[in-house]
Amino acid sequence: MPFNQSPGLVTSAMSGSVPLTAEGRSLDHSSAGGGVDVVDVLGTHPTSFGDDGWNVATGASLPPADGDRASTSHRVTAPHVLVTIPVRNESARLVPTIRALKEAFDASGFVYKIAVAEDGSTDGTKAVLRDLPRLFPEIVIQEVPHAMGRGKALRQLWSGQIADIYCFTDADLASGPKDLESVVREVALGSDVVTGSRYSLGSRVRRPPLRYYVSLAYNWMVRTTFSDGVRDHQCGLKAFNAAAVERLMGETQEDSWFWDTEVLVLAHARGLRVKEVPVHWVERKNTRTGVLRLLKDVLLHGAGFIRLKSRVQARKRAPVPSPTSRALTRSE
Repeated sequence: MPFNQSPGLVTSAMSGSVPLTAEGRSLDHSSAGGGVDVVDVLGTHPTSFGDDGWNVATGASLPPADGDRASTSHRVTAPHVLVTIPVRNESARLVPTIRALKEAFDASGFVYKIAVAEDGSTDGTKAVLRDLPRLFPEIVIQEVPHAMGRGKALRQLWSGQIADIYCFTDADLASGPKDLESVVREVALGSDVVTGSRYSLGSRVRRPPLRYYVSLAYNWMVRTTFSDGVRDHQCGLKAFNAAAVERLMGETQEDSWFWDTEVLVLAHARGLRVKEVPVHWVERKNTRTGVLRLLKDVLLHGAGFIRLKSRVQARKRAPVPSPTSRALTRSE
């Protein structure tokens, strides 16, 4: 499914939020009753959203539009942010995480929507999902029958959602809602892609030593090979503007955790503005590093690294069409 992003959303006090295309045409998906039906992949969680389901942050400062200073009937909103939580086997954490994110973004100044990208859970997460619309009527839920990986889950969910900024955070909130808000703000200020960084100046990290040093070595290898300048490719905290999502999501091929590395390397290779923001990271899932688990992660990322290096090198070797051949192609 192609990505349909909006460069902006204009809110009217009379009509609610209506997404606009680059040409200014309305992309209003609402029915005659003014609601929007969002259905997950299996079609089991229909949720109705009045005014397109966007939460207008209580802390938002929305000045009147230029030329209409005396009126507050029409206001230009802050960027619309889709806050996504990739989830697999997070039944105990999911509701507290959503509440924490909702509290932070309510005071952020952004207009936002929270989405859950479930990925074939086997613990009890699916039962929690079915109760979420009661607790959070505006929630967007994607549920799939089998695990397909974070990269694929995010691509699939984002392909059906319109926003100005797309972001995600791990369900354990190892870096906290405020750090997610920080990466979103950097995108709003002009960056194309922003990632949290546990290894940049100003970051604070609590991780098992073995995992910490293996991660440092991995990121050094990726940074040196692809010359992208990124110190932390794996941090589960990233934000993208709509143009970056449009460009990168169709190009990324990795479905697993390695997608985090792939998307940053490709963003740099395509000339996008990539920025790192230091975070305060407290390891919550793996407070002890099991050797077998670590070995599995090393093999997964090693295989992904080899595939990505091959793709990047193949692209560099590909001949650039001459102006004459391009002209012939257009004429045909």
